[in-house]
Amino acid sequence: MEACFQYLVDKGLENASVKNLCKEIGVLSGSIYYWFEGRDEMILNATFYELKNVTEDLFNFAFANTSN
Repeated sequence: MEACFQYLVDKGLENASVKNLCKEIGVLSGSIYYWFEGRDEMILNATFYELKNVTEDLFNFAFANTSN
């Protein structure tokens, strides 16, 4: 998911395609369609994945830097 999100950031949503993503991250397109119904579902899952990571980092930082 991380590689997928990075691909989306680099290429932009308008230019993102499953075919090019698969080339970029080195997987067969059938692998993507096994896990996701299509491009939109893949984009949503990659975005949610990264949003979860950012949120966890933010909370970890906040809790590590508070005294109570």
